[in-house]
Amino acid sequence: MCGIAGFVGQPPHETQDILERMSRSLAHRGPDDSSRALWPTTSDPETATAFVHSRLAIIDLSPNGRQPMTSVSGRFTTIFNGEIYNYRGLKAELIRAGCRFRTATDTEVLMAVIEREGHAGLRRLRGMFTFVLFDHETGECLVARDRLGIKPFYYYTTPGRLLFASELRTLLDSSLVPRRLDPISVASYLSFGAVQEPRTIVDGVRTLPPGNSMRISARGAILDVKPYFRFPEAAGICDRAEARVRLRAGLEEAIRLHLIADVPVGAFLSGGIDSGSLVALMARVASGPVKTFTVCFEEQDYNEREPARLVANRWGTTHTEMTLGESELLRSLPAAMAAIDQPTIDGINTWYVSRAARQAGLTVAISGLGGDELFGGYPSFRRVPRTLRLGLPAAMLGHSTRRRLAGAATAVMGNSLMAQKVASAIEGGADLLSAYLSVRGLISAAPRQRLLATATPPTGRAYALPAESMGLLQLPPGGDVFNGVTTCELQLYTANMLLRDTDAMSMAHALEVRVPLLDHEIVEFALRLPGQVKSGTRPKSLLIEAMGNDLPDQIVSRRKMGFTLPFDRWLRGPLQNLVNDTLGDKRSVRYAGLDPPGVASVVSRFQAHATSAHWSTLWALVVLVNWSARHKVEHSD
Repeated sequence: MCGIAGFVGQPPHETQDILERMSRSLAHRGPDDSSRALWPTTSDPETATAFVHSRLAIIDLSPNGRQPMTSVSGRFTTIFNGEIYNYRGLKAELIRAGCRFRTATDTEVLMAVIEREGHAGLRRLRGMFTFVLFDHETGECLVARDRLGIKPFYYYTTPGRLLFASELRTLLDSSLVPRRLDPISVASYLSFGAVQEPRTIVDGVRTLPPGNSMRISARGAILDVKPYFRFPEAAGICDRAEARVRLRAGLEEAIRLHLIADVPVGAFLSGGIDSGSLVALMARVASGPVKTFTVCFEEQDYNEREPARLVANRWGTTHTEMTLGESELLRSLPAAMAAIDQPTIDGINTWYVSRAARQAGLTVAISGLGGDELFGGYPSFRRVPRTLRLGLPAAMLGHSTRRRLAGAATAVMGNSLMAQKVASAIEGGADLLSAYLSVRGLISAAPRQRLLATATPPTGRAYALPAESMGLLQLPPGGDVFNGVTTCELQLYTANMLLRDTDAMSMAHALEVRVPLLDHEIVEFALRLPGQVKSGTRPKSLLIEAMGNDLPDQIVSRRKMGFTLPFDRWLRGPLQNLVNDTLGDKRSVRYAGLDPPGVASVVSRFQAHATSAHWSTLWALVVLVNWSARHKVEHSD
């Protein structure tokens, strides 16, 4: 795990100073080592490739693991962020085929696979990764990102140069990227609480989509972007008993691979089904006691101490509890907000738990992220079918009629968050994506437009999903609503908020977080199951059955809580000054592309406890204005 950055193409003026700034910007991601390298292109003396690397040593802690790393043949050099979990098996296969290795790293194995098999070799890699592979002979670079988007890759192009980094802020720190907000992305952020890929909050900066590769010429031109992974269609297993057995076997294999490391590995233990399942599996396959870690709160409404203890005691883990009081949470909030890489309404909780885990001695933490998406744990798996039924009668009407009905519904119900969602469902009709966006959406079209300083092009939907995001979206054919919700969750909510925030907030403390439930083989297996095999009388019933007696009954039967912070109360109490100072500064509000009167209206309605002003809307505005001012990224007409 680490941070990567660099450029391909024409060297900028003051190249070494720029690389130094990028290196400093990434230092928190890799405190174990830092290095830079620059190679002129042999065939094109006006161009060069530069790599910046910050290392968090996880596998092969010796200096042999230093990056950039050059292949045995001398033809390729790479920088790599992530882990290849099946590297040992791949290495044994490559040695039998005559390959030689100089290190014990997964980085060298990755290079050997790509050198031997080219683009097809990407499908052999099982892990979370972003890498850039430089071909010294052609001057070209190959970039690839893992299938689910666990590891990020940001880039910015100008004629003659491509700049890239693991974090958006690193591109800004290079001084080569104009600090302008992307108005379409601002609308996207307000719609969902996170910007939707491949756009970013900064104009002109893009992400490489998950499961894709990109070739870059020696002159920094993008030669192609193409997928090497697509979500599978449901097929094959329809027997629940067989699905249970195969899921359990797949989970055990994924856990074995995710435990490979040369540093301490522990698990976040929340007391829920997902983390409890992973701890049980770890205890069964690990060679020694499992280290578990729980963050506890003084407020009982947010405390998961007792259910976490049940799991820890059941499996005899080496268990650590760390209690966070409200005063400490509030005192640390400015530092947590400073770690936000792109504006998000989530992520603050991950910053706290990651800091606590690192302080407790962990370098790698196993997370249960992904279980809700694959096995139906989110309310969206119940709400989307209901929303589709609501929109079914309206589907027979024309779009303009549906829009009038949606407006009438809002007039009758008021402008509450629920009213916006009902109106969106009516307008979308019996369309799965529209139903999902209605369920997950934050601020719909009309109230969003009242918050924006300038009008944005209509998207045809109440929640602004950019055209580029629509073009990437993969939905299952047919009427499998369960799998449709899974693919929407994975591509829109999980990739654009949960995984992005987990990466930025955990790496702010140099903590590697691994997500075995998003191992691509588990994801593919789950999506090949028809939705009816995974649905049941309770959420995540298939996962619960696959775990058998390994989960205490109290864990299975308890209400889902999740790791949440009491922002609704805080924003009316101890954070009220933050709200007033941030959103009361009209210049900063305009700077962030927002309309001061519209923002002031949200603040006053929230303080008056109006149903039309949810805390998440207010927090979204605070984060956007704070982020824009902090990074001097401004709106421009």
